[in-house]
Amino acid sequence: MSVLVSGCSTGSDKKADTIKIGVVAELTGNNATYGTSITNGIKLAVQQLNDTGGLLGKKIELVVADNKSEPAEAANAMSKLVNQDKAPVVMGLFASSSAIAASNVSEAAKVPFLAVGATNPKVTLDEKTGKVKPNTFRVCFIDPFQGTVGANFILNELKLQKAAVYIDNSSDYAKGLAEFFKKAYYRKRRYKLSLKNHICKKIRTLKLF
Repeated sequence: MSVLVSGCSTGSDKKADTIKIGVVAELTGNNATYGTSITNGIKLAVQQLNDTGGLLGKKIELVVADNKSEPAEAANAMSKLVNQDKAPVVMGLFASSSAIAASNVSEAAKVPFLAVGATNPKVTLDEKTGKVKPNTFRVCFIDPFQGTVGANFILNELKLQKAAVYIDNSSDYAKGLAEFFKKAYYRKRRYKLSLKNHICKKIRTLKLF
């Protein structure tokens, strides 16, 4: 008697044929619009990649966790993805506060984390050591860059010497960006005034001769 087994696979076989990627995002709460868009974009990219053969000959499997737009929940979601779901890499999150909380967990586990929309420098910079986090990466530009661009536009393009900052105090992003804008604005304005005074002194000196 002979037995033919066909079309069957074990759980371990399935794992060997797929690459697992964790996604943590704001699917509910105040930032649900952003988190849902991020997740849909990742799902679309994975679908297109899987339809064309996958990655390294393997299909990508997404494991999605909702952080409910809360930093504490971001840490919990990251812990679940890393420790329970065994995701070897995680991506997602729009809010910097949530990304910072999540990165603390992923760094401890030495799991690579790609922050999609977070712009605060502390997402990738360890505040205690001042060093770049080895396992945390970002896609978006940072707040100091945005603040500097805004200051340059006010001073160089609009040629204005005064600026008003109108912010949403309930938004960490707005408050952080406002601070970086003010620092860049005052720094560049002082430089321009110093340069102007220096040139005026040179002109007055030349007139004496």
